[in-house]
Amino acid sequence: MLFFSGVFFPLDKFPGWMKTLSLFMPLTHAVAISRAIFNGTYNRGLIFNFLVIFVLEVIAFFIGVKLMKKRLIK
Repeated sequence: MLFFSGVFFPLDKFPGWMKTLSLFMPLTHAVAISRAIFNGTYNRGLIFNFLVIFVLEVIAFFIGVKLMKKRLIK
């Protein structure tokens, strides 16, 4: 996930399919947010990054709750 998220290499140098794949990884959006904070370049695109991370967190939370209920209540 580190190689496809833009941490080490810029995403604009990747092929199109790899850019699309990286959009589904939360680390890609976290890198975009952290780069904007450190560079001081805030734009409206960061809202999308925050929303993607938030949605992925909510999905992971509900999956975790469901699996724990399934495991604890037999």
